[in-house]
Amino acid sequence: MTAASTPAPSPAIRRRVGVRLKLGIALFPYLFVWELLRRGYSPRARLLGFGYFAALIVIGMALHHGG
Repeated sequence: MTAASTPAPSPAIRRRVGVRLKLGIALFPYLFVWELLRRGYSPRARLLGFGYFAALIVIGMALHHGG
């Protein structure tokens, strides 16, 4: 195999959580939080997004069963 035929390593994709995605996650987390699983989003962004999603589920269940 020659150097010309070896594939070049792809540059790391780094995505930032934009305003529209933040707004979507805040208003409709059931739909938009899954976007964070795409390649390039940081583990911190995923943790915050899915943590918020989980907190809303827990709060919703507590209010439903507590009332």
